[in-house]
Order: sequence, then structure tokens, then C-alpha cells
Amino acid sequence: MPQLYKMTDEYNQSGIGCQWGPGAEHTAVGGGELGGPGWLYAFTHPLIAEFLSSFLPYHEGRRLWEADGDIGLTGSGIEVGCTRLVTVRRIPLPVTTPAQHVEFATLVVKAVGAQGIWQDLVDDTLAEAALYMTGGCPEWAKAAAAEVVGWAVQGTTDVGLVALAEQARRCSCASTPSQHRK
Repeated sequence: MPQLYKMTDEYNQSGIGCQWGPGAEHTAVGGGELGGPGWLYAFTHPLIAEFLSSFLPYHEGRRLWEADGDIGLTGSGIEVGCTRLVTVRRIPLPVTTPAQHVEFATLVVKAVGAQGIWQDLVDDTLAEAALYMTGGCPEWAKAAAAEVVGWAVQGTTDVGLVALAEQARRCSCASTPSQHRK
């Protein structure tokens, strides 16, 4: 069974109000699409959880848990849908910078190959993220970057998100990540 990761707020609750903690177990019926109410959601890697949970309403008080579960549905490598999920223990969130979040989004867009009108939206949002980053709003930069990744991977299979996340984390980019159109 692959290792899973569950993100909660500072009260150990998820967005749907489930209470999590050491040994907490929840079940779901499954069914429907990933993103629907039939699944309990978990991330597949701690870096993916860190890079993509910035859009959650409780991003500032986030807690990361190692989890075990029964995976019923996989998507594009971001999250999996589980019919059973158990949080095992809390682990530290990976330490990342806003620039690394924007770099991750840039790398994902390169890997997916956004084009046309979609490319304009990506360009605008990544430009916004860079402005937030340099303008003193690092949490907004992280959220904008996570939004770009969510858009980019819709309808794709896994584009190697873990490798891209690890590459972005190694980036020592102070404020200007690599350009995604190159």
C-alpha cells in the first residue's frame, strides 16, 4: 500500500469537517469523479501536499499527516480518492519558499505544454504570483501557483509531479523562477 498524506487545519479537521488525529479512520462510499463527495482525499507525496495545499482555506494553520488508505481513484498525480483513510502520525511540513512554489508551477506548465488562450491565463496568473512574491504577499503567490498547477494537470495523467516538485525545491531562486515559455 503506498504511503499517503492528509492535510488538515490547525484543529486537525479537513475541509468537509472530518476530525483527524493519530489513528483516526474515516470511510466513504466512493463513486463519482475525483473532486466529488464520494471520496476521502489524500496526497501522494509530502512535497505535493505542500505545493498544492496553499489554495486551501486553512493554508496558514496546515498540518500534515502520514496516512494509510484504500485508494479507489487516482487522477493526475495530485491527489487520490480513498474509500478508507487513516491518519497515522503528524509530520513536519516540507519547508519551501514562495519562489519554489512559482517554480513548481512553471515546471508543471512546461511539462504539460499549455497553449493558446489557456497559455494567456497561465501567463497572467504566474505574472500575478511573481508580483505577489516580490510585493510582500508570499501566501498569495503560493496560492496563485497552486491554482496554475491545478489548471495545468486537469485531464492529464501523471506528468511526473513528484520529480518536478523535487526539482523546484532544489531551486535556489530568490525571486524570479525560470520562464515557462522557454
